[in-house]
Amino acid sequence: MIDIKDIICIDCAKFNINDKNIQKITNRTQNTWQENKYKLTKKKDTKLGKIAEFCVNQYLKTNIKTLNLLSYNDFRTDNFKKHAPFDCLLFNDNVNIEQIINKINNEVSKFAYGSINDKLKYEYLQNKIYICEIKSTRINKRHLLNKKK
Repeated sequence: MIDIKDIICIDCAKFNINDKNIQKITNRTQNTWQENKYKLTKKKDTKLGKIAEFCVNQYLKTNIKTLNLLSYNDFRTDNFKKHAPFDCLLFNDNVNIEQIINKINNEVSKFAYGSINDKLKYEYLQNKIYICEIKSTRINKRHLLNKKK
């Protein structure tokens, strides 16, 4: 349940994503748990996810300045043709991220689906680079605490 103390406001005025890219991402996103999700709903959910990713990034830039978030969409080289293997990477300032980015893009290029193998995932962990999935939801009454007096 969500309480008022759990809410952090982020200014989304600087959020900007090309609608064509949202559509490309939507077209390639696999329905992993909602088999018959309608295309319009899937597109809205994709955009909401990108807004959530933006908000997490803004929060980190403001509050945990040594922790970086790098969206997979910011370094992918497949022109949105494959399913993204993850949403983003989290890492500290002292990490050389370029080498890992090259390995990720090379690995994704090998497979039709857009996946990475466990060996590469383990290498991330050894280098203190963390694969992240950012999940968003629309908050409605069922998510709110029902404080009874």
